[in-house]
Amino acid sequence: MDVKATGICGSDIHILEGVTPLVKQVMENREWYEKVRQQNPLKRFGKPEEVVGPAVFLASDASSLITGSLILPDGGWHWFGGSV
Repeated sequence: MDVKATGICGSDIHILEGVTPLVKQVMENREWYEKVRQQNPLKRFGKPEEVVGPAVFLASDASSLITGSLILPDGGWHWFGGSV
């Protein structure tokens, strides 16, 4: 589908370490949790409410020139080369 003619903009919000019900189950493995947490520059996992700002931005007119972009509210995980 050619979205240029429709005016539809498509971008992605990619949060790697968000505390969701599924991740809470995985976090019970303390060894894994500490390994991953220590690799994050902020030393913590993100909260779902921390993704609201980027979502509101992408849904607003302020992002009218943004398309095909990836927003990474991940505490620096990608920038500093984190891996699981």
